[in-house]
Amino acid sequence: MDPLLQSLVQICSVPGNELELRDLLIQQLKPFGKIHKTNWTDFYCTLGNAPKNTPSVVITAHMDSPGFIVQEINDDGSIQLIALGGLNPTHLHLRPIRLKTEKKSYPGLLLKEGENNGIHTRYKGIFGFQSRQEAAKKGVKKGDSACFDNPYLQLLHHYILSPHLDNRLGCYLLLRLAKQLANHSLPFQLHLAATSCEEMGGRGAKIIAQQLQPTVAICLDATYEEGSVKMGNGPVITLSDHSVLLHPKIRSQLEKIAQKKKIPLQFEVYNYAGTDAGAFKDAGNGCITICPLIATRFNHSPYEMMNLKDFDYTEKFVLALLKHLSTTGGYLNF
Repeated sequence: MDPLLQSLVQICSVPGNELELRDLLIQQLKPFGKIHKTNWTDFYCTLGNAPKNTPSVVITAHMDSPGFIVQEINDDGSIQLIALGGLNPTHLHLRPIRLKTEKKSYPGLLLKEGENNGIHTRYKGIFGFQSRQEAAKKGVKKGDSACFDNPYLQLLHHYILSPHLDNRLGCYLLLRLAKQLANHSLPFQLHLAATSCEEMGGRGAKIIAQQLQPTVAICLDATYEEGSVKMGNGPVITLSDHSVLLHPKIRSQLEKIAQKKKIPLQFEVYNYAGTDAGAFKDAGNGCITICPLIATRFNHSPYEMMNLKDFDYTEKFVLALLKHLSTTGGYLNF
């Protein structure tokens, strides 16, 4: 496992507090292109020197992962927490977490209080503070963040277990793509974008989509291993979900691109949930939005599971797709 990916999954980056991860990504991407920041924590990196009047293609990944926000500091020094993002309370009792204040972070233990009650489930963090006054003196405030603090584990047959794979895998792939594409001449503007708050409504993607108005958006993310979708069997293309519908003719083009490079491809169809794709599909004159996702198990939990072979397949597929777009001037046509 690349030490850079290890660093990415260990960063606390909950919705609305992605600065630490953003700064690391910018540091990594600066040598390869021009950085453009938004007024929030989102940014994009433009590679190459294609003229501004050429089509715009964006590859995007969200920086946030589900986590917690401080609601109250209790008299006994424990911290009342509220979940951010789609967390399943079944998996969340007695889990290591890390509290992040403006200046420091503190390891602790997450407790689930009472019965599972969806977004209204009550959580408490124990960090060793003896009183409300001590916690406040240590810098704890309402609105501070907390995230899972499990170590990553590498298993047999290329499997890994780690918190925050959704969507540090996409962020890591952005960095890998930048290194491989930095010296390539492309007939379109290529932007690598990192967005905020995907787990809480997709605010960042909407901002980036408005600014760039791309002809094609490639949204990197994780998805669930379910039904015929399996880990180890290649990237998963979303044909239908709550955010995007992909035309069968586009599906056929993607199949041909993958077959030419002997890359296994999977497809998923459902009508719930969604990704940042929802923000891009309506951009400009209509943006063809492709979602190459990595199948994971135990998504949005302290230990998410994936197969590293899927990362390699997805990287190869995105590079093959960009090569195809180079022959069409940055368009996927019906």
